[in-house]
Amino acid sequence: MKLGILSDIHESVELLERALAVLALEGVDRVIVLGDVFETGPRMGETVRLLEAAGATGVFGNHDYGLSTDPSDYIVERFPRSVLDYMGKLLPRMEIDDSLFAHREPWLDCSEVAEIWHVDEEPLSPEALARSFDAVPHRSIFIGHFHRWMAFTRDGQLPWEGESPLDLPIDGPTLVVVGAVCDGHTAIFETTTRVLTPLDLYAGRPRPDRRPLPPLVSG
Repeated sequence: MKLGILSDIHESVELLERALAVLALEGVDRVIVLGDVFETGPRMGETVRLLEAAGATGVFGNHDYGLSTDPSDYIVERFPRSVLDYMGKLLPRMEIDDSLFAHREPWLDCSEVAEIWHVDEEPLSPEALARSFDAVPHRSIFIGHFHRWMAFTRDGQLPWEGESPLDLPIDGPTLVVVGAVCDGHTAIFETTTRVLTPLDLYAGRPRPDRRPLPPLVSG
């Protein structure tokens, strides 16, 4: 199965349109959302319309929690039914074949607000990664949240930052952090071959300047 992966959209409608068009041209079978659809709210209607039209399903992120889990009266009054209905269908985590899709590290319970907003000074340290691998049995784990490309096995971080397709190792599990749509990234994952192909939404176009991201890994 060929899966299109969208992480951290943050209401970036133009980039989302571009991502969905690229994934359609690539002939993906399903589109999976890795959470953080929401940013501040004004473009949620348009964002959700695009995702629904593409049949995109997936998980909610920490920014989506109030829309996806027991929305308050304020949320219900502020957003149209179409947005609430779509966001309410997003799950804490999703499984397809032998792959797990979640917004945060798999040892966190994303159905709990304190967990999904969990702050760790070293979230992808060797100790934290071991905890993630021990938490679930899946061979492939895909998360968003960190707005960058990274990949890890039990032996440590792989020398890869989204610059080329990645063959996920056959022996043992792999955790992949997927780049953000709002930064111009999307990806395709072939479940049979276990190849992840990052796609640059700014290919052939000028890319806006971006502040350097702080390190997340120690050891």
